[in-house]
Amino acid sequence: MPTSKEMTDLMDSQRALAVDFQNAAVARTEAVEGKTLLVTGGASGFGETFVTTFAKNPGCAAIIADFDKAKGEELETSLREAGLQVKFIQVDVTNWESVTSLMWQALI
Repeated sequence: MPTSKEMTDLMDSQRALAVDFQNAAVARTEAVEGKTLLVTGGASGFGETFVTTFAKNPGCAAIIADFDKAKGEELETSLREAGLQVKFIQVDVTNWESVTSLMWQALI
């Protein structure tokens, strides 16, 4: 069992990390400005979160790559209506031709 001092030290280090993280947010935003993120499995779950969060950065775009066409198109529509730059491309990551097609479409 950690001592009270060890717990206090741990909490202080976590607070310091949180402050550093907040201060670095501007630098991270500048680092991704103008970039495009391609997320496989991007129509739901963690992938949807990555797409949405990334696309909210100024000058950024995201590609929603997913097998589920209905969810992908629904997410694309809702994010575009929110003013974000996104594109949905259906892909089956178990199929080489589908992945190759995704890559070509992502370049356009």
